[in-house]
Amino acid sequence: EMISDGLLDGIGFQMHLDARDPMPDVSDMQHTFERFANLRGGRFSLHVTEFDVNLHRVPGTQQQRWALQAQFYYEMLRTFLSAGGREFIAFNEKDDLSWFATMPDPYGGPDAEATLFTPDLQPKPAYYALREALLRFQAD
Repeated sequence: EMISDGLLDGIGFQMHLDARDPMPDVSDMQHTFERFANLRGGRFSLHVTEFDVNLHRVPGTQQQRWALQAQFYYEMLRTFLSAGGREFIAFNEKDDLSWFATMPDPYGGPDAEATLFTPDLQPKPAYYALREALLRFQAD
């Protein structure tokens, strides 16, 4: 009713993912995003207002953990853009300020490293994965 009354023209998704869980199925995510995008005759605005990937208790070396996180960032942004998404916001700017870093075990901790940047603001592989997804989308 809100859509048909002209009161709602978009939606924001909060996506706080846990890398211990399997990555969301890309085709399911695509379908969900497209269902919303097609509201109002395809003029419904899609936004991801918060996105991060929690690495707490994810096994492996730091590089392996960061590579897994980068894959999550890449696939979710690529899927979002291909469904017509307009805005994708990575939640918080560096790992030590992530809300996951302050959560108690088993939900988070200092090893959560959920953002695009290290505590000294060095870009992690997830940053470059987002950049690659944007460049590939622009080229398509």
